[in-house]
Amino acid sequence: MLSIFIIPLVLLTLLTMAGCAKNLGPGTAQGILVKFNPGAEIAQVSAMESEVGLQQIKAIPELDVRVYRITSAKSVNEAITICEKKPFVAYAEPNYQYKGLKN
Repeated sequence: MLSIFIIPLVLLTLLTMAGCAKNLGPGTAQGILVKFNPGAEIAQVSAMESEVGLQQIKAIPELDVRVYRITSAKSVNEAITICEKKPFVAYAEPNYQYKGLKN
């Protein structure tokens, strides 16, 4: 008799945990974040933006990082690889977007 209540409770718990796990994954990269080395020239940055097909959508001054949307056919990984080869780029990484669970 007790198993009639325990089995559904366990199944409900597992299903809830599976739904949460999906939202704890790596997310979806919607662009890239780029931090430039001190002394990076505007002309260098503009040339890289054109080469990769980047459009700046925002800056995070506290981190000295720029947020870019990729406007070309390049993938996030391709864009990062090109940016990281530039000597004036400190780092480039995916801009992951996470969404919380609806209550």
